[in-house]
Amino acid sequence: MSNSVTVVISAAGLGTRLGLNRPKALVSVAGRPLLEWQLEMTRAIDRIVVVVGFRAQEVVSLVRGIRPDALICLNHEFATTGTAASVARGAETASDWVLSLDGDLLVDPTDLYELIASPSSCLGLVPVVSTAPVYATVDDGVVTGLSQDEETPWEWSGLVKLRRTEAAALGRGHVFEGMKPSLPMAYRGIHCVEVDEVEDLARAKAWIESTPRMREYAG
Repeated sequence: MSNSVTVVISAAGLGTRLGLNRPKALVSVAGRPLLEWQLEMTRAIDRIVVVVGFRAQEVVSLVRGIRPDALICLNHEFATTGTAASVARGAETASDWVLSLDGDLLVDPTDLYELIASPSSCLGLVPVVSTAPVYATVDDGVVTGLSQDEETPWEWSGLVKLRRTEAAALGRGHVFEGMKPSLPMAYRGIHCVEVDEVEDLARAKAWIESTPRMREYAG
């Protein structure tokens, strides 16, 4: 796999909506933590950066047991900043391109690697399914707008490939706000599942069990 892409996994947040008092990346789905699924799926990527914050040592211990070659970055301000700050922090040590992967997101490996192989910045979109979507406006084959207010049939999944310079300039709040200067942007429809609330855990387990490529990583 090309060493021009660095996967930045944002695992610093408090996981407030899930309400389990632990980072969402450590929450177990189908027998293993979300972060373990992600690290196994990205073994073909040479450069992995995991951004930690809340209960950082527990996250680091998990990473070291699976990918001891992964880099660890600390978001000291995880309690007062958004995911954009974590992605920007991870981008500081990245190569030419950054693949931003939220610590609560599982993506079909086929879609993940196809997006990584995109020759340009690229978003992963899904039909609207979440309770608080970031809507994507699609026009003439590209994403021209991202908004929490202007409803469309598509929402951004949280997965995006950006140039390192774009990722480093995302700011400190919502990633989608920081991406707006980079629009328009190419996109791919992807298959994924996100764990935001307790109700999502059963849905994520069922998704893993029904996704053939995910079963390859079930161990």
